[in-house]
Amino acid sequence: MRALFVGRLEVLAGLAAAYEAAGHDVAFAGAPHTAGAVEMAGFEALHAGLDVEAEPDHTAAALAGDLAPLARQWGADVVVHDDGPRAEGAELGADRGGLPTIVVAARPVPPPRGGPGRAVAHLAVLPPSFQWTARPERWAPGFAYLRPGPFRARPPDEDVAVGSADWAFVMGALAAGTPVVMTPGDDEELELAFRVTAAGAGVLDGPGAVQHLLDEPLYFANARRLRAEIDAMPAPSTHATGLAV
Repeated sequence: MRALFVGRLEVLAGLAAAYEAAGHDVAFAGAPHTAGAVEMAGFEALHAGLDVEAEPDHTAAALAGDLAPLARQWGADVVVHDDGPRAEGAELGADRGGLPTIVVAARPVPPPRGGPGRAVAHLAVLPPSFQWTARPERWAPGFAYLRPGPFRARPPDEDVAVGSADWAFVMGALAAGTPVVMTPGDDEELELAFRVTAAGAGVLDGPGAVQHLLDEPLYFANARRLRAEIDAMPAPSTHATGLAV
């Protein structure tokens, strides 16, 4: 099977590596400036979409326009994309190419509304505590958990992780059982920061934020609880070995 990935490398790399290990062919389609990071991660990089800033509608249209013929030329059997900024373009391109999609959700999965649409699978890479409903059996058919990562190992002497509230930073810290101090940069990061603070595993940055975490053992207990949730999520290899589209 040939799987064409579209979206954020940090969200999709674990699943892509598992597909390759299971014997599937994998490539990432994206703007030319993303090729270096993709190739450094060991994947084939194909060009699709704009390499300049543009309005979201224009960006999506350009990606969709490039993706459909590219997928046919490369011989893709399925398009795998995340729910980030390139999701709309990936969906449109797959639809134009007549291809099924697999969605990797780095945001909370909303309550089901009659199924995941054209997607043959909808994989949630946030832990159960961050979901609207933690029980996949209450989601529409095709939804399942997928363990996120791998993430860059955190230094063993780092008691508290301090940084932005982007998905890779937050999930990497929680996968290591480390509470976080976050500075959200946009609405998506603010939403994730809300989930972390609601779970009691971190706080927003501010005067004395780090010391506040260090003085309260409950933050560390909650971070370890989330690490256990993440460890219990099915590994990417579980999905890759049973993949059929």
